[in-house]
Amino acid sequence: MRNRTNVVKKQAALARRSLIMLARSIEQLADSLGSPTGRGASGGQRRRLLNPKQRAFLKLQGQYLGLSRHLTPRQKTEIRAIREKKGYQEAIKRAQRLVRKGKAA
Repeated sequence: MRNRTNVVKKQAALARRSLIMLARSIEQLADSLGSPTGRGASGGQRRRLLNPKQRAFLKLQGQYLGLSRHLTPRQKTEIRAIREKKGYQEAIKRAQRLVRKGKAA
């Protein structure tokens, strides 16, 4: 029984050393690749700054895309044509009407 315990202890120590060596190797690899470590999920990169005009455009675009998800392919084609001719605002208004109409039915 004592031999078995010693074998388990030796295997555990060997596994521990192997894990430590693996961790060191990964750290060295990350350093050699220039990968930022310990900076969180974003990698420490700065967020892109948007001016108010860009932010407003992204908001409109998001509204348009969010509404278009609830439409049929034919309705999507209709609002796409409106968007190209009259812009996002008009396309959003039409899409809102179509979505409301679809929920009432």
